[in-house]
Amino acid sequence: MLRRIMESNFFLSPIPLDQLEAMFQNIVRQEIRLKQTEDLQEKLLSPKETAKLFTPKVSLVTLDSWTAKGFIRKHHIGGRVYYRYKEIIEAIEKIKPYMRTKKVA
Repeated sequence: MLRRIMESNFFLSPIPLDQLEAMFQNIVRQEIRLKQTEDLQEKLLSPKETAKLFTPKVSLVTLDSWTAKGFIRKHHIGGRVYYRYKEIIEAIEKIKPYMRTKKVA
């Protein structure tokens, strides 16, 4: 597209065409990466956020136990553990309600 503009003798900037194209490509790549990162963060939850989705809230140990048993799946990204929101919602429906015992004083 830039070449078409340049060929029609219309100049956007005194910057050479190749340099201008490279600058636009870098900006677009950065914006795409930013959007992908934002989308990824919206869909992934930390273990603490995941534990809060259950009613009553479960402990991180319980969450880890359910992961080990295969009830839910965790994802490793950059050395961190995340859970997909969609998978957790599906797991909530499948995991049988559990009993909480009250401590007697």
